[in-house]
Amino acid sequence: MKNHHRYTPEQIDWLRKNRKLWLISETVDKFNAEFKTSLSKSAINGACKRLKIYTGRTGLFTKSGTSWNAGLKIGSKGKSTSTQFKKGGTPHNALPVGAERIKADGYLWQKIAEPDQWRQKHRILWEERNGPIPDDMRLVFKDGDLANFAEDNFELVSNAELLRLCKNQYRAQPTELKPVVMTLSKLQVRIFDKCRSVQEVG
Repeated sequence: MKNHHRYTPEQIDWLRKNRKLWLISETVDKFNAEFKTSLSKSAINGACKRLKIYTGRTGLFTKSGTSWNAGLKIGSKGKSTSTQFKKGGTPHNALPVGAERIKADGYLWQKIAEPDQWRQKHRILWEERNGPIPDDMRLVFKDGDLANFAEDNFELVSNAELLRLCKNQYRAQPTELKPVVMTLSKLQVRIFDKCRSVQEVG
């Protein structure tokens, strides 16, 4: 059975003072040279753990720290230069201004400016015909068809009216019932507002 080294108070004190100064391999070399021993890296590392002697190093960058390559200009090598973006270059999949695409929200969006500015097409069309949409209003498709950009298929509703339309499942209603549900939703909002104002007065 291998005998374990018994650390003297002097050796323990040396480790406490010097362990954080060097990497473990350097610490081992200096320890063995100082005390004429031949201990291994795992032996001294294990002793430090048992004695709770830590370096304080985590291996992570700190906010105030500086990375090893800060300020260095690292050049390109080999085939990497052929795959780099060139200054002023355009990605192969970039779309031109005016391009259209349907996004995850189901609406058709149109690119209005570079490098990547988009707006919903129905809002663009409305504002071209009627001016800016007020911040407290929402633009809806009367027939619920997000691809029908006919001028008479748009209508502005308030946030409260939009909420009521959602509760009344407006988009799921048959086409012939949508005008009725729209009118009903607006009427419900007016009734609610009227009742609230009467209660506040009373």
